Amino acid sequence: KRKQELWSYVGMLAVAAVASLVIWPYSIQHMFFGYRGVGVMANLLNVANLGTRVGIFFGMLTLYNFNGMLVFVLIAMFALAIYGLKHGKNLKAQPRADEEYRLLLWPTLFFFVIASIASPFQDLRYIEPVCGLMTLVVFYGLYRMIKMVVSEGRATRIMSAVLAVVLVVPVVMGLEPNVAYSHMRKLNEFVDEHKELPAIYLYNPGNERFLDDLASFVKIDQSYIMHHQEYTEQNFEKILAGKDLKDGLIVFANYGDVNEQYLRVLREATGLENQEYIIRTNSSDVYLLTR
Repeated sequence: KRKQELWSYVGMLAVAAVASLVIWPYSIQHMFFGYRGVGVMANLLNVANLGTRVGIFFGMLTLYNFNGMLVFVLIAMFALAIYGLKHGKNLKAQPRADEEYRLLLWPTLFFFVIASIASPFQDLRYIEPVCGLMTLVVFYGLYRMIKMVVSEGRATRIMSAVLAVVLVVPVVMGLEPNVAYSHMRKLNEFVDEHKELPAIYLYNPGNERFLDDLASFVKIDQSYIMHHQEYTEQNFEKILAGKDLKDGLIVFANYGDVNEQYLRVLREATGLENQEYIIRTNSSDVYLLTR
């Protein structure tokens, strides 16, 4: 029992906690009483949504970590467990390996569930700390269960085949996570072809994903970000005074269903009557206005 090492580790954590408070005392207020802390506590206490939130993050884990194959792996493990019970097969005892597996399994599952419930947004980043551990937990568990019914050598070959299938599935099926952003290729091509045109970003302060669009927006030579309170015909004319609009104007608008309300004012101010919808980005719709 390596208790001395455990207490040394706990002591280092305590020292780090005290040091962090000395450096930034406001962290307690930020973590527990700021908007994120309040949101986390509200999520933790919302038992009614527990299953839904865990299910959402389970879907993310399945897609990003297992290329959509996690459900099939779990079904295989369940089938092997039923087969073992029916035929009197038991997992071969490996005391050291079993202990290490439990140390890996339960903290990983605990973190996954708590992170799924408490996370303020439904993003992969909140469970990333255990994504790699989940891979080990699932595939080592499957390997042990396969060894329950076949020899070790055959189990190794079967696991090699399983891992190969999981790795190849995205290529064969054309699967791709959204964070690859290949669907933005059209936007990048459009911006590269029209970056000499002026551009306006109609900024919605209620849409926190505004920064997601900057990668494309900053490529444009002449750009202006407008707050919604400035959306008047006079302000549009003032901002675009002296700009060459003969080839058109690029517009980023992140107001969803009410984009047209502001676009109509902009068309009237510029005389650019033709409106072409280009693409939807993470947070905005992109348009090209021409005469």
